[in-house]
Amino acid sequence: MLRTLWGVIALSMVAAMLAQVWTGLEAARRQSAQLTGEHGQRIATILERAGAGATRRDQALQAYFDEHRLRRIELLDAQGAPLFRRVAPSAPPTPGLAWMAMVLPVSDGQEMLLPPRPGSSGGLRLRLVPPAVNIAEPIWALLLPFAAVLAPLLLAVWAWSAWSLRGARRHVAELGLRNTQPRSSSSGPESGSRPASDALAPATQPTTAAPSLLLEQMRELVRLEADMLVQAKELETLRRAAHVDALTGLLTRRSALARLEQALEGDAALPAASLLLLRLRDLASMNRRSGHDVGNQVLQTVAETLSALVEGREGAICGRLNGSDLVLLVPGRGQAQPVAELLLSKLRTALIAIDPMASLAIGAVDLVGRVKLKQALALADEALASAESGPRFAVSALGNGNQVAFGDSVWQQRLTDALAQRRTVLAAFPVVAPDGRLLHLDCPMRVQFEEGGAYESAWRWLAPAARGRFSAAIDLRAVQLALEAITHDGQARCINVSAQSLASSEFMVNVASELEFAALAARKLWIDLPESQALDQPVLVLEAARRWGSLGVQVALEHAGEHLGRIESLGGLGLHCVRIDSRFLRGITGPESTAVRKHLQSMVRAVHQAGMTISAEGVATSGDLVLLWSMGFDAATGPAVARRNQSMSPQ
Repeated sequence: MLRTLWGVIALSMVAAMLAQVWTGLEAARRQSAQLTGEHGQRIATILERAGAGATRRDQALQAYFDEHRLRRIELLDAQGAPLFRRVAPSAPPTPGLAWMAMVLPVSDGQEMLLPPRPGSSGGLRLRLVPPAVNIAEPIWALLLPFAAVLAPLLLAVWAWSAWSLRGARRHVAELGLRNTQPRSSSSGPESGSRPASDALAPATQPTTAAPSLLLEQMRELVRLEADMLVQAKELETLRRAAHVDALTGLLTRRSALARLEQALEGDAALPAASLLLLRLRDLASMNRRSGHDVGNQVLQTVAETLSALVEGREGAICGRLNGSDLVLLVPGRGQAQPVAELLLSKLRTALIAIDPMASLAIGAVDLVGRVKLKQALALADEALASAESGPRFAVSALGNGNQVAFGDSVWQQRLTDALAQRRTVLAAFPVVAPDGRLLHLDCPMRVQFEEGGAYESAWRWLAPAARGRFSAAIDLRAVQLALEAITHDGQARCINVSAQSLASSEFMVNVASELEFAALAARKLWIDLPESQALDQPVLVLEAARRWGSLGVQVALEHAGEHLGRIESLGGLGLHCVRIDSRFLRGITGPESTAVRKHLQSMVRAVHQAGMTISAEGVATSGDLVLLWSMGFDAATGPAVARRNQSMSPQ
């Protein structure tokens, strides 16, 4: 019996150690596959930029191969002939661990075949092998303390079990001896047998097993992960309650107007867009005639059609303004008439099938350049009034009369000239703490396109800059200007970096060089990254925080709130702050804003529990500012803050 117990304990220990090794292998395989995909995307981007020239192409590939220490990189033509090939020498395994490297072949990595991007290198194929992921040493280092903890514990359990079974073995032996004696002797006075009650006394059994410290830690991790999932779901539920209409699933009036204002008036305003107002005519009569269920079904049908139309269109906004009015914003030039007619054709059949007496009017307006939200809504309402004077299903489209903006090629040439002649400055807006202390200056980029002219904000040039792949050059210039200003006056500053720049390995290296050159100023620099990047490519955010953070830079997420509850391991990205977008802060003092305040309070708790500070962007009124301080916000910026501080001129 003891041999069986010993075998069970030994097998348990081996199984636990194999489970540790398997977990490490799976983690290494996932890491290797992820690294391969990221390197492939970056190299494809570099090839696209290098153009058709073989010399530039080979130089770019060689630089990337050396910088990232790839083990192998090949560029093949359509027939499979090599155009470029580099293979790194194999590194010998760590002395004493050669057998581990043979057992764990995951360190050999994997090979990825990546087709080139359309229009860049037609027919070319890219094959690469990333740096080896050698997990022999970390697994060995993990197994030693694991075995050191588990072995004594199992030995103690074995010893205790053996001692507990000793009495049972003695009783079994005595019973066997008595069964071999003659029946008569069992009742005689000379019999040396023990009383039956003694012989049949049960052996003492173990009641509880010694607790395992490792198992307790694992249970605690599982409980912590479950709590974080519950918190994330709660945060998403509160966000929807605060900003999503329960019936249609579209944005509420408050959230839709805040998003529209940002898209039309903000620093990153759309250069051109189409605004549509949809009205279900005489919805009250429909409810009386057919019932509220039919009216709700009509509203939901319109909402589903709008959602399907904007799916995949970046920057599109749709919301419910009131009982019968809905709004749609579509980025792009000249979209008002075709989008309105497409909606009308889709909705006419669907709504008549629900209620033959249904009617719909659509007013649409093309907007070019920055337009005040009130003006845009007034124009769309004018078009809507014109549509309502027509038949039951009607469309009316207008323009706002703005001058046609420059084409992309003109904008890109103007950006090239402005960067070459250093006609760029940083604006400066105060970011303060609850006690009024100036923490740093928020410094968006301004570009002067004509000598002596005004410095334009991002809404004028952001879209053509992204299409022309100027983002990295502009963001690098912002880093240089901020470091120069900090060196001059010692005041901390914050600049923002786009997702396009963050995906460029060349940009990452250049920023690190600038930070190393101005090491003292780098310690007072903040760099903001877009929230969407933490959701879509957290590895890039983690890498930026690691590289720049090691040089003293503090990294934050800007314009956050939409996806905060969906970001996995928010506290493990190496960030210092989360900045909540202004659209989640508008009008929070009113009695009808209870759900909005609950959502904000939940975000404050989540960010603080992740070990970061939380800041408010674009706070409009002093009442909102006071309420945000009471909620636990650590910093704020915006008109309400600027009115309390000395105005800042471009630096």
